[in-house]
Amino acid sequence: MYALFAPIQAVYKENQSLKGLAKMQYDKEYRDSLSKYPELKERMQSLL
Repeated sequence: MYALFAPIQAVYKENQSLKGLAKMQYDKEYRDSLSKYPELKERMQSLL
């Protein structure tokens, strides 16, 4: 399960560190991964 979560978590953390136009471009590029993050985070927390 962590193998699925780790790459998406890295994308999410990078997204959180960006600001302005760079963040908008990153959001557009990684829209699918960012939309999966909340679901996978919840599943990981339930396993722990």
